[in-house]
Amino acid sequence: GRKALNAAANARDCEQAGKIFLSISGFRDADEMAERCAVRAKELIYSHASSLMKRGEKADNMLAARDYFESAAKEFESISGFGDAHEQAEACREGMNRSAYRHANRLKNLAKSAGDFRKAADAFRRLGDYDDAGAQAEECETGAKDVDYEAALGCMKTATEEWDYLAAADAFDHVKGYRAADEMAKRCREKAACARRDVEQAERRKKIVLAAIIAGGFLLMILSIVWNTGIAPQLEFNAAVALREQGRYEEAIDEFYRLRRSGWDYDACQEQIEGCYL
Repeated sequence: GRKALNAAANARDCEQAGKIFLSISGFRDADEMAERCAVRAKELIYSHASSLMKRGEKADNMLAARDYFESAAKEFESISGFGDAHEQAEACREGMNRSAYRHANRLKNLAKSAGDFRKAADAFRRLGDYDDAGAQAEECETGAKDVDYEAALGCMKTATEEWDYLAAADAFDHVKGYRAADEMAKRCREKAACARRDVEQAERRKKIVLAAIIAGGFLLMILSIVWNTGIAPQLEFNAAVALREQGRYEEAIDEFYRLRRSGWDYDACQEQIEGCYL
């Protein structure tokens, strides 16, 4: 047993040596040596836990620090009642919280997007009532809302069509109750309605113009048919004849010449022109 104790390099070796001494309990100083083995095992556990705790303090990575502190706390708890092991276990838990707080604060300081701020808020909330974690979580949520609000304002400023304004309104609804979000959402929907009316009016104007074009084309077609069938030239010829009969020879001659040039019944026009000179 003494050889086992002297050769012990860790707590398990000490516990094994203690078992050997206990197996011969009552023989010489076996009971005393068993007790010494138990104390030595606790000393080694304490030393190893302290080493883990120091690594946790130095770790830059939050996850690594948490693992070190958590392992150290378990080892200290396994020898609770030995020296200040219980207090050291509590210190390890404090270290875990402190490391997690630093990590959350780093996330907050680096946050740019709303998602970044909410990630930091979640990290603070996981700390429960540690220090001012609750207040920090609320501050991060406010930061996230600020980012969302400004993004919604940007959407509203660049909006030109109904769906743009509706998208901006939805963005403001995402931060409902924050700053002037409710009023801005209402304004966006009003602008969307105006944009829709403008589109509808433009469509109506297009239809009116198209109808006018079609009607004009139809009228021109009718006039072309009338002209080509000789109805219009005949009416003009009759009007020129009436001018001649009224003694308005110069006007009548001009009209007959015009009709003749247009290709309408050359002989009839020539006859009327000659009649005006008689």
